[in-house]
Amino acid sequence: MLFLRVFIITIFFGIARYLLAHVLRIIPIAPYYEWMSMPLAALCALLVFYFLNDSFIKKGWLLVFFCCFILCASAHIYIIVKHTFEYEEFSGINRYVKGEYSSVGLKLKKVYFPISDEQLLRLYLKGPEFVKILWTPDSVDSNILLLILSYGGIVIFSVVFISAVIKSSRFSSASVKDFFMAIFRERATCKTFYDVKSRTIDISGLKLGLADKFDMDMGSLKIDTQSQQVTDSLQKLDLLQFGLCNDIKGVKDPAERDKLLARIIATKTRMLELIATLT
Repeated sequence: MLFLRVFIITIFFGIARYLLAHVLRIIPIAPYYEWMSMPLAALCALLVFYFLNDSFIKKGWLLVFFCCFILCASAHIYIIVKHTFEYEEFSGINRYVKGEYSSVGLKLKKVYFPISDEQLLRLYLKGPEFVKILWTPDSVDSNILLLILSYGGIVIFSVVFISAVIKSSRFSSASVKDFFMAIFRERATCKTFYDVKSRTIDISGLKLGLADKFDMDMGSLKIDTQSQQVTDSLQKLDLLQFGLCNDIKGVKDPAERDKLLARIIATKTRMLELIATLT
């Protein structure tokens, strides 16, 4: 289960790094998007699942991790907006990192004002490989480093936050399928399935979430007025499952919730068995 969680998180960030590298197309940074994401994601997820205990998570560190992620993401976006520029090439529009203007850059900007940085490189320096002539090499390298570090922070803190949320969840010991089924049950709306006035029962809604062992393809069924005993039983069972469904929402203990859920399933199953006698 541990390695499955790590694998899923790693694959997610593998997809993210591909999208970042091919959508943003920041030429000096693209290789770092490519190779940093998956190893960092896998390492951070393993460390969290192995070493981060529940007491540490409950002391408000989840909020700290989330805030750190927001700060790193904001810094990364700010640097992209302020310290990169677009340059159209045969392969498409790429982005390059810039910095503080060099003495050559200042002279060119003064002479050819208000020409854009891209036009300066294209017309007078003959290409983006001369970035470190228009801007100082140190400032360009510094902004590249800031982009790498801020992206590393995005990966680290987002993985730590996601992993910690999963680890602290009461569903963490369940299988992946059970995890999502539990979320569905958590959000499910309690309802009655038998309408007394129209004497119809919503079979499709009643079967939802149960094993498909009843051969009933109809969406609803009208109960015959001659089946009074079955009607009374269905109405009582329907009210019982509705009450249990509402009760389970206020129960925090997982063991107690499982007991109530088992009773709901048994009650709905009994309702379907009664309906099967009428079809």
